[in-house]
Amino acid sequence: MIISKNLAQSIVDNIKEIIHHEINFIETDGTIIASTDENRIGKIHEGAKKVIATGQDLIIRFDDEFPGTRSGFNTAVYFQNQIIGIIGITGVPEVVIQYAKIIRKLTELMITEAHAKSSDFMRRQNEKAFIDSLIYNDYLSDSDTLSAAHYNIKLPRRCIVGVISNESDVDYDVYHTLRRYLSDSENTVISAGSSVFVVFSTITSKGTLAFHLNEISQHIKHYHQMDVSFGIGRICTSFEESKMSYKQACQSLKWAQNFSKEIIQFYSEMDIGLLLVDFSEPNSKSLQLNTLSNLTGDEIKEYIEILRVYEANNGSISRSAEDLFIHKNTLQYRLNKLHEKTGFNPRELKDFTILKLAFMSYEMHPQI
Repeated sequence: MIISKNLAQSIVDNIKEIIHHEINFIETDGTIIASTDENRIGKIHEGAKKVIATGQDLIIRFDDEFPGTRSGFNTAVYFQNQIIGIIGITGVPEVVIQYAKIIRKLTELMITEAHAKSSDFMRRQNEKAFIDSLIYNDYLSDSDTLSAAHYNIKLPRRCIVGVISNESDVDYDVYHTLRRYLSDSENTVISAGSSVFVVFSTITSKGTLAFHLNEISQHIKHYHQMDVSFGIGRICTSFEESKMSYKQACQSLKWAQNFSKEIIQFYSEMDIGLLLVDFSEPNSKSLQLNTLSNLTGDEIKEYIEILRVYEANNGSISRSAEDLFIHKNTLQYRLNKLHEKTGFNPRELKDFTILKLAFMSYEMHPQI
């Protein structure tokens, strides 16, 4: 592992805050790459070269005992059983030697933590790049190998697309929350952004998946005070099916946000939504113009709610009026007015269906 100058400087600065002595970090070629004494950065430390050669700690009794050295103590820093640098502390040897184990352990802990963060970042970047290729690249085939993500395309998966209510900088936590609850193997891949995430999960059971997604929703709500919605596609076992599962997940999410109001929406449970989410804009516009053009924007919003309640009550005027907090004669008048303005009678099943589709189309893609 190569230690960057920024990491090395962070290490020496943090250690000095604890033991209040000048600290140096020296590369394996003997160059001081970080120091709390900036005048020493870039100098060659011959004592460090001896530590590298022998693997033994080195006490320097007086300044320039070795070229470029000052009195103090130097010890090797290990990572995965390899010497990756030398950490040195300047001062009276009998005083500073007591810190030997502390500075070595602190340095190795900080390097291990930095390596873990770097590895985690690279993994997340690889997974994001892989998912981007999977859902946007038209040239992938089932024989392609993308080893960076360790992905076996033939394993059954579902695509999950999620949206967090507010754009934020919690993508790191969201990624690890998704991995904690959804990953039963390395074959689950995740891409998490500031408000949208995509997962190809090997958990395909609807019941198990819904259980874990509810756990994720509760976690995000508890720790970040944000809501989350999920759309889930059908099971996929090829690149082509993966693209389709992603598209289905996006459509399911759109349906959940606009109509079902459920936080979890499976594509296979969308019923009438299967028609509307793929409705082309020209057709949507034509339907709205033919049906709703004589209504104002406020009237459209009012009738969306009236028809929703009217349908929920199976066409009962009295129960619908009660739920809408209006007199049943008022409801009758408004339904008659809707018939008069649109030419479609909401009391007749065929006309009600056309009105419902038109209003739902308007909610998804207002075209008038």
